[in-house]
Amino acid sequence: MIRGSLLPYEEETFYLSGPMTGLPEYNYPKFERTTKILRSDGYKVLSPHENPPYTGGGDEHQKWLYYMDLCKTQVEQSTAILLMVGWPNSDGAVKELQWSINLGHGVFYYYEGSPYTLVPMDGKQR
Repeated sequence: MIRGSLLPYEEETFYLSGPMTGLPEYNYPKFERTTKILRSDGYKVLSPHENPPYTGGGDEHQKWLYYMDLCKTQVEQSTAILLMVGWPNSDGAVKELQWSINLGHGVFYYYEGSPYTLVPMDGKQR
């Protein structure tokens, strides 16, 4: 994409969703790279990798609940969800998708590559 051009879906604020739990570094490098690429092209992006770190005690489930609470707020602040590769294998991403659908948000898929592709759930490129 060319900076300064009229972007498709430029009115959207995307919530970036994908697998994190159980992946090396919680998949932060991929989230960071994707967020950086999209923002450099002018898109508004909310990403869970930018949430504050968990500092409470408890087990991994407590930690997961903490992050899901933050993610729910981000989903509510967005207008669309952008699903990364592997999202169906993530309990969190599936939950975020359901929240987005319940809120009437747009659902898009993100396909990595050069150039990347944003595809709406209905499959029609605009």
